[in-house]
Amino acid sequence: MEKDMPSIEALRSELIGDSPAIDRVRKSISKIAPTNLPVLVVGETGVGKEIVVRLIHRLSERSDKPFVAVNMAAVPESLASATLFGHVRGAFTGATSDRLGLVQIADGGTLFFDELEVTSRETQRLILSFLDTGTFVPLGGEKRRTANVRFIAAARTHPNDLTPVLPDLLARISGFVLEIPSLRERTEDIPKLAEYFLASISTVLEMT
Repeated sequence: MEKDMPSIEALRSELIGDSPAIDRVRKSISKIAPTNLPVLVVGETGVGKEIVVRLIHRLSERSDKPFVAVNMAAVPESLASATLFGHVRGAFTGATSDRLGLVQIADGGTLFFDELEVTSRETQRLILSFLDTGTFVPLGGEKRRTANVRFIAAARTHPNDLTPVLPDLLARISGFVLEIPSLRERTEDIPKLAEYFLASISTVLEMT
């Protein structure tokens, strides 16, 4: 059974501002969080995409399960498969034991896949195969394993401009596209944001 839809007011302390743009984000979170649909979150660097994704997870039925984030820009291509799907002992030099991948660690919860646009086509094909079947094979392994994760991806550009992403993968993950506005699109929120950050700094200074 899906959770009751979280109220917009409950999200105000997490997403600061009263602009129509940020209100639309709150409404979208409230609508999508209780479902199990994959989500594509788009927005410029620094707009708070991971904050939004963590809210979606926290307000979902999976909130008591793991939240696992991976930034593909920080993962070398040679390690992408092992990072996501794990490896077995002897899969490569230095693989002295089996190791779980992030997909299996996130089983039952949410896997947040950031910087989708920098991911290689080969890794995208592996992700697409997993999303289609719910199964994967660890690097160097032979047995298929299963995992049940809610997949949420983030990118800096709109889906219409995500040419580096395989069309089949893009179609699979963009059932719901959530655009996070930049600060220049919600300038009326700047005073409240400034007040919030000044209060946060004051709290830290008082604690130190």
